[in-house]
Amino acid sequence: QGISVTVMDMADQLMPNIFDADMADYIKRKLTAKGMRIMTGTALVEISGEETGAQRVAGVRTKMGNLPAELVVFPWASALPRTSLRIRDLRWSGD
Repeated sequence: QGISVTVMDMADQLMPNIFDADMADYIKRKLTAKGMRIMTGTALVEISGEETGAQRVAGVRTKMGNLPAELVVFPWASALPRTSLRIRDLRWSGD
């Protein structure tokens, strides 16, 4: 409560490796009803940030535009592993 939450999934539905389309739609409706913004079909392109002694997230870039962010969470633990992608493969752009 008191924070703005956006959930993104590059697939056309939420977590297709875990949920079928009906369950994903149900979850999307429930999260939206709680005030969360749901963006499916949206891939994360870049995490931008500030270097103020420690790297801090300032936002994320998608093909649909930029979003401000203070925290980025990757729920990889709940999805099938993709060992070809490592955190260091994501591009960091400091201001």
